[in-house]
Amino acid sequence: MFNLDEVLRMLRLAIGRLERAPVDLAEVPVVQAARADLERVLEVLSGHASVYVVNPSAALRAVAKSLQPLSDPEVHAAWVDTVEAAIMVEASTREGPV
Repeated sequence: MFNLDEVLRMLRLAIGRLERAPVDLAEVPVVQAARADLERVLEVLSGHASVYVVNPSAALRAVAKSLQPLSDPEVHAAWVDTVEAAIMVEASTREGPV
């Protein structure tokens, strides 16, 4: 079982890093989309989700994949936070319900 508080903390860190990242204009849409996806996952895991269903594990993997090629240090740190959160969520999925 993963520590939900730790996953939520990592997601908040990643969102903050993406907000602060001084990315190239060509990368802005990728970073904005990743931040929006992380915010949706945060809502789902914190129990504040709307009627829209998001698979946190799949969403985190997709965000990590989109951020991986970007070279900004803040984006890279957000990528690391996202990957770590995904690993924790996926491990808990194999162990049973959250």
